[in-house]
Amino acid sequence: MFQDRLAALEGAEACVATATGMAAVATLAARAAEERRSPHRRPRRVRHGRAALRPILARLGIATTWVPLTDLDAWKRAVRRETRLLFIETPSNPACEVADIAALADIAHGAAAVLAVDNCMCSPALQRPIEFCADLVVHSATKYLDGQGRVLAGAIAGRADLVSGPLFNFVRTAGPAISPFNAWICLKGMETLRLRMTAQSANALELARWLEAHPAVERVNYPGLDSHPQHALAIAPAIRRRRGALVRREGRARGGVARHRRDEARVHHRQFRRREDDHLPSRDDDARAHSSRGARRFRHRRRVGAPRRRSRGSFRR
Repeated sequence: MFQDRLAALEGAEACVATATGMAAVATLAARAAEERRSPHRRPRRVRHGRAALRPILARLGIATTWVPLTDLDAWKRAVRRETRLLFIETPSNPACEVADIAALADIAHGAAAVLAVDNCMCSPALQRPIEFCADLVVHSATKYLDGQGRVLAGAIAGRADLVSGPLFNFVRTAGPAISPFNAWICLKGMETLRLRMTAQSANALELARWLEAHPAVERVNYPGLDSHPQHALAIAPAIRRRRGALVRREGRARGGVARHRRDEARVHHRQFRRREDDHLPSRDDDARAHSSRGARRFRHRRRVGAPRRRSRGSFRR
């Protein structure tokens, strides 16, 4: 049911759930490795932004290339005849860059390749890459789909010929499948997905504006700000306002922001304790209450008599 609901939210034909988000990425890598053993016998290339996968994919015979996310000319130059997969994350974490999914889909399909989009930072509540001709959508359901940090989970949604065929067979055979309980937890978390993402995006925008106006901050990267390089792309009506809840700031003058927030937190804490002390009993009141209860308990035991303790070796038949 979790797979069916996520496929419906993404507008996908099929979906397969995995144990983690990186298990979903590894499943894509396994598919690329399987295509490497095609009759052409040429090494396949995967364009993606996860440098940590390079040594693992290299052992599978898959060449990888780092490409700037927003430079379409660089993507066109990087694509070769043996390219089989373009893998992007938009908005990217933590740079908050926004990619032109439709343009990258045209580049991928022109080279007979597949475009996979990591959508965990926006979720289908804010962005649906398949509407812009992406072939596959990858999720780390641990983040916003669950929303409460209770489980680890991942998923791949997209075309049925890709998901229901080689990807599903790999997950079922190799074992990176999600547990039924984790799938149920994610299913329950998705019931409040739109409410959470709307509120978190509004809070992130307010925080980004506050940081941008702070003198100790040099730059704030958030797609919802007018100063963001891809602001027009992120808030276009056709793409549902891909802002998200991730904010990145750059530069800090001698810890000014942290010190300022720490001082504010201390002030709020003192004010809260002052308001709280008006309603809570003091330590002296607690001590008197404990002493009076102890005295009453002692007098009661003397009046009714303390129960006799049996020796360790005595037993009652």
